[in-house]
Amino acid sequence: MASVFDSGAGGDMSALTLPAAFAEAAHMLFASELEIAADNRPGNITVTSDLSAATITVAATLPVTTTLNANGQVVVTASDYLQPLGATSEFDAGGGELSSIHKTAALFEIAQKVHAAELALPADTQPNNLTVAIDLEASTAPTLTLKPCLS
Repeated sequence: MASVFDSGAGGDMSALTLPAAFAEAAHMLFASELEIAADNRPGNITVTSDLSAATITVAATLPVTTTLNANGQVVVTASDYLQPLGATSEFDAGGGELSSIHKTAALFEIAQKVHAAELALPADTQPNNLTVAIDLEASTAPTLTLKPCLS
């Protein structure tokens, strides 16, 4: 997988590969959720690790909005659910390859980049480390799971 990632300079991220960027963005989102009082914390993201297998698993349920663009295509955008709950939600891309302005969107954007990188490989060698499912009825991306290798 073409996994080189441009995190920019002076922004919120320092990762140099797409899997590392996904893990870093997931950690930022998780840390922001921890700023929310426990009785109001949405619990939209979990991060678990298996150090013996050198993998992490990120499971996120992100609120999304959908619109139609001028060509009638569905546009799915991650919603900022942190700021209304009093948590830090701003994201500084640092001039890197991301254009997101909040942490939820950054994780969603990186997930799309990882997915595209996986699909760019020959079909017989494509990893299936990322699953993204979008539920338009519930306005969520209920499955956003990545198991990147840590090595």
